[in-house]
Order: sequence, then structure tokens, then C-alpha cells
Amino acid sequence: RLMQYVQRSVTTLTQQKQQIQEAFDYECYLEAILQTVADINKLLIVAKTAEELLQRSCERLADHGDYAFAWVGGIRDGKISIQAQSTTCDRIFGHDFYIPLERHDKPSAAPIAQSVLTNQTKVVNNLEKESSLSVCCRKALDAGFKALVALPLRADSYSDPFGVMVIFSRNPHGFDPKEVEMLNELAGDIGFATNAFNQEREFKAYLTTDLLTGLANRSVLLERIKTIDEPEVMVLSINDFKNINEVYGFEFGDTFIGEFSKTLEVFLSDYNQLHLYSLGVDNF
Repeated sequence: RLMQYVQRSVTTLTQQKQQIQEAFDYECYLEAILQTVADINKLLIVAKTAEELLQRSCERLADHGDYAFAWVGGIRDGKISIQAQSTTCDRIFGHDFYIPLERHDKPSAAPIAQSVLTNQTKVVNNLEKESSLSVCCRKALDAGFKALVALPLRADSYSDPFGVMVIFSRNPHGFDPKEVEMLNELAGDIGFATNAFNQEREFKAYLTTDLLTGLANRSVLLERIKTIDEPEVMVLSINDFKNINEVYGFEFGDTFIGEFSKTLEVFLSDYNQLHLYSLGVDNF
């Protein structure tokens, strides 16, 4: 009886020791992810452009032990195109790689497209099962990855996604729920920061660009003149342009101005020292 008691005690202690070790390893794993998230959050402060933020975020994610590869896709013209990707793994996906977003298209049944179409995080903890549906999953599987998580990027939790962040893992157990929760928060921060960069860019363009022609406006011209010792300026004005608007309508007039500015740009393209600006409506 004493020997049986000792054996049971040893077995129990061994199991408890194993459980403690597993709990410790699990906490270390989550701590490493938390550190990765913290490092990327620092990038939100120091990055100067959205492009820098996304590229450096992918690189930092790829430094995490199990991940090794990440990319960010932007949404445009009904497809997801890669905007940034970590330089590890010899860039599994080329810059011309894209995923269609047609709801009834078979590739759109793949998890990354579904993340965008449903505006929800999609986790695939067994890439082998999904490889038949997606070229992306098949490429990742061939590269030795076991799982992926696709996280929509958006300005806030109520907005439609403008992009998606995809992280690949070599962990045979895939992504843990707590891990996904932390990555979700990270994607929210990256989405918010990227949107802020884009809004800032749009605001600057609004202040410096003529909306009708896309040309630099009067304020840019005045600043440019300050940098030139002896500037020479020629003003071109379309006489009686208001008659075009009155006879043919403002829509036609706007189209005319747009095409006229393109013609001027083509004409001036052979003269590197000349620059074209819009001074408003019918003046250049």
C-alpha cells in the first residue's frame, strides 16, 4: 500500500509539474505576442507615412517566433491587392498578387476575402483543409505555414474595411483565442492610424490641388515663386468661358476645362522648366 501511495503521489506530482510547465509556456507565448503588439503600437507614434507604418508592422510581426510572415492588402476595384509584406520567406506573394472580392466567385469563398466581405476576423487553424479553395492558402501551406488569421482594417469598429492584415503561423495548433483577441486590438489600432494618415493626405491635397483639373493650385504657385530668384509667369485665360456654361451647362463646362488642362499638360511635357498651375475656373 505504501508503494502504491508513493507511486500515485509521484504520478500526481509529475502531472502537476507538467501542467505548471504548460501554463508557464503558454504565458510566455502570450507575453511574446503582447511584446510584439507593444512594439508595433510604438510605430503608430514614430511612423511618418501610412506606407512606412504598414511595412514596418509586417516586418515586426514576421520577427515573432511562430509567425515569420505577414502582409497587408488594400481594397480597390473589387479586389484585394498587396500593399506591404514582410521580406521574409523570399516574398511568397508577388506585388501583382490579388484576391477577387466577388461574393459569388469561388476564390472569394476563401478566408481572406470572407474577412473583407463579412467585415469579420477569419481564423484558419488548418491550412490543408482550405488549400483547395484558395491560392493564397496553398502558397502558404507550401511555404511551411500551418495557420493564418485575416483581420479587417477599418477606420473604426463601425466602418467598412479599407484593407486586411494577414498573419501566417507555423504553430501546428494554430491561433489561440486570446492571441486572436490581442491581434484584433492591434488591427484596430493600425486601421485607425492608417485612416488618419490617409485623411491627412487628402486634406493636404485638398489645400494644394484644384479639384476640377487635378493641377497644383494658386497657393502652390505662390510658394514656388518664393523659391525662384527671377520667376517668369505667363497667365492663360479662356475668354468668355461663361458663355460655354450658359449655353451647354456646367457639367459640359467642367468636362471642357478638364480636357483643356490635359491638352496643356501634354503640350508642356517637352519643356522641363515649365510648370502648369490652375488659378481657378478658366485661368492657368
